[in-house]
Amino acid sequence: MACGDDSAQTRRQLGELHLHLAAALESTGGLLEAVKWLQDAVRLDARNANAWLRLGRIRLRMGEFDESVRCLRQSLAIDPRQAEACFHLGSALSDLKRHDAAIAVYREALALKPDFAEAHCNLGALFNDVHRHDAAIASCRAALALRPEFPEAHNNLAVALHQLRRDEEAIASCEQALAIAPNFAEAHNNLGAALIAMNRHEQAIASLRRALAIMPDHAWAHYNLGAALYALGDHSGALDSYASAVAHQPDSAEARWVLAMCQTPRMFDAEGGSGSARAAYSGSLTELNAWLVGHRMQGAEIAVGAATPFHLAYQEQPNRELLSRYGDLCARLMRHWWDKEGLSRRVRGDSGTVRVGIVSAHVKDHSVWNAIVKGWIRHLDRGRFDLSVFHLAAEQDHETEFAMSQSDYVALAGKGLRECAANILDRQPDILIYPEIGMDPMTTRLASLRIAPVQAASWGHPETSGLPTIDYYLSAEDMEPPQAQENYRERLVLLPHLGCCYHPFTVAPGTQDLARLGVDTARPLLLCAGAPFKYVPEHDGVLVAIARELGRCQFIFFIDDAAAGLSARLQRRLAGSFARAGLEFNDYVVFIAVQQRPLFYDLMRRASVFLDTIGFSGFNTAMQAVECALPVVTREGRFLRGRLASGILRRLQLTELIAATEQEYVALAVKLVQDDAYRRELRVRIEASRHVLFDDLAPIRALEAFLIDAYRRHRDRAEAASHSA
Repeated sequence: MACGDDSAQTRRQLGELHLHLAAALESTGGLLEAVKWLQDAVRLDARNANAWLRLGRIRLRMGEFDESVRCLRQSLAIDPRQAEACFHLGSALSDLKRHDAAIAVYREALALKPDFAEAHCNLGALFNDVHRHDAAIASCRAALALRPEFPEAHNNLAVALHQLRRDEEAIASCEQALAIAPNFAEAHNNLGAALIAMNRHEQAIASLRRALAIMPDHAWAHYNLGAALYALGDHSGALDSYASAVAHQPDSAEARWVLAMCQTPRMFDAEGGSGSARAAYSGSLTELNAWLVGHRMQGAEIAVGAATPFHLAYQEQPNRELLSRYGDLCARLMRHWWDKEGLSRRVRGDSGTVRVGIVSAHVKDHSVWNAIVKGWIRHLDRGRFDLSVFHLAAEQDHETEFAMSQSDYVALAGKGLRECAANILDRQPDILIYPEIGMDPMTTRLASLRIAPVQAASWGHPETSGLPTIDYYLSAEDMEPPQAQENYRERLVLLPHLGCCYHPFTVAPGTQDLARLGVDTARPLLLCAGAPFKYVPEHDGVLVAIARELGRCQFIFFIDDAAAGLSARLQRRLAGSFARAGLEFNDYVVFIAVQQRPLFYDLMRRASVFLDTIGFSGFNTAMQAVECALPVVTREGRFLRGRLASGILRRLQLTELIAATEQEYVALAVKLVQDDAYRRELRVRIEASRHVLFDDLAPIRALEAFLIDAYRRHRDRAEAASHSA
């Protein structure tokens, strides 16, 4: 017996010696040798919890996560009160995407050691991974309370704040991390991401370049740099950065997705670029579709919506085929995710009312809300419809409060995909309406799923969604061309008149010193209020021709902070067009900051004419011009997106203001400026007839009839299918 005890003691002593040798090797980077000594240590003494702990920790460092979990669980089976073993086990489980288990063991570590700052910090990072950002903030702040000079905790806090769109706070947290650790590449990257969200793109680029100087292979810094450059209109630079992101992380579906989607520039610097861009996009879409198969589909749902072919709509060409291919890919990936998550719709009985859900990231003072959604919220018959509004964005204002008061409002900002889908499924909607697919990542992901039996899109983004999961497209009689169904994958529903119930702002105009803005009120003023990417190079000559005909006049463009870089590119491009025509650009054109609504209305009342953008028209701006009795000139386009203003003018019976060609557009603008009597007559006619545009209930009543009919047809089909089964 004594001899056996001596033998066991000797084995334990030898095990400890092996353990010390392994520790020395680990400290000098000799991980493989350290593993061998530790394996010997546990063979000599299988009850050595510390040896199992060290072996699990090294396996974790080597990326052998399953083996790390096995070793750490063995250590905890011997000694359950090891906070450090729980901590490393949490890290290994997190790397294996076993998030719930990882959260549980991090909490065990903190129960054993409440002042474990690293565990609080890592738990915060894990909460960020599962989109529990409020919990992440609490964990990171707990870490910082214990250790204020903890750069990783400041960085993880910044990530959570950024995801909740609290970007000023996120920037401050990144700056605190960098004050402690100036060479912390991840903090430079996250600072860049937050700056992009604040439209501070130049600063973002500087921060991201610092991240890459420290860590050249940082794939997400390349990715974010691509986003900043793309926002500024530097298309070739953006593509180079996205390609670098793919090169450094070739298994990233998100990086590959964005590289494919961004083949189309935000705006073109010269004529004739759309053909090659469309071909590049088509080829990239084919390659991406072929790559996203098998195991690569795992987790690829995060890529859907990360970028969209949004800017295809700003080319006046048919997009149904390209967008349908894109939509099939979105739906395929999202269906894979849906099946993996085990989600399903519950069948509900007939309650006598139709449950309608509106899913939007713009339940606030925004063009989509003002033009389309607000009328639905105000006027849908609550006796026949239960209305839920699912708001995907964090921004709230008085319009959000109105939506809350008029519907079953569900705030989904900052929540993950599963939680968003589950919240919508819980309401068991019969019909879901997506007013603006393509303008928000989560909207795109949700619209690519079959969450409701009947699903519809509308013209917040006036283009087919291309998605096989969207059954109907809600549009307007006065704004669609003949044979419009050919432009849509969805079944087209033409609601009467403008297709919406628009409520006027009735703004009391402010007063301002326009000279301070560079506006010359002694000249005829021609307002050009479109976003910069709506102005394509092919139509620059229209402005030049108007200037040449009028001589003394001033075009007023607007600089939005969200697109200031694009405005600068547009300004340079137009300056070149004017110079080539022998005209001094600054004598004719001024770019001013976007004005608050009262000041914008003041400017419209002083202007001579509103020049609608050609190819992709403006709806809200044209309606506001009508409110100010300002004549609108438009060239009617081939598709809905080019016919928004012409629909308004047609409804006003002012078809004489609708040009069929660019030449007619020029002649009409010149006539309106030069013929004071005609312009005054038009103002009177606009004032007399504009009431027909506002608070029009005919589209609402037609929408209600459509919703009832669509619901009944689905119910009848479902009943027939159940009987046949």
